[in-house]
Amino acid sequence: MAEQVQSLLERMVPPLLDLRERNIFSADEVRSIVDRRRESEYLLHRRAGARMSDHLRYIEDEIALERLRKLRKERVLTELREERRRRREEDDETSADGDGGGTRGASYRTSGPGDSHIVANVHFVYQRALKRFHYPLELVLNYAEFAKRHGSTNMLGRIYAEGLQRHPRSDGLWIEAASFEYFGNSADDGADGGKA
Repeated sequence: MAEQVQSLLERMVPPLLDLRERNIFSADEVRSIVDRRRESEYLLHRRAGARMSDHLRYIEDEIALERLRKLRKERVLTELREERRRRREEDDETSADGDGGGTRGASYRTSGPGDSHIVANVHFVYQRALKRFHYPLELVLNYAEFAKRHGSTNMLGRIYAEGLQRHPRSDGLWIEAASFEYFGNSADDGADGGKA
């Protein structure tokens, strides 16, 4: 059990380091994230069996972490834009004095592997919960809603397909899947050249 948890946590290191390097999370916050994930993973891997509430709590924590990551990234990008604007104004003033060009600061990567990591981890936890608890309808619908909110259209198609295999008589699931195929999946229509 400990080896499985450690392996999962080790796969999470590069994206978390990316988030730390881009100043989205501090080193202490990354340690806290790892500790919280370790605790959640041990709950999911315990011998007595994980409960649905353990999975849902882990998913809620990760969704809250994703919201925080988005806010922090936006804050960092706003600060970067302000700094660039300020440098541009300083460069204009120095070039007007005949001093020449200004110095350029180090470039900042605006995206990296950490940006999609948290959402991918939520997908992973949802998939494990669905397999462990045999695709309960409420969890399938919650997962589909999460995938819609985060623009995971490929995963959404799979969620509906697997959900309909397990719940073929669920009217609500059929309606949502049909609505997704008709309205939400229209971006894939251009792939066949528009032939009907």
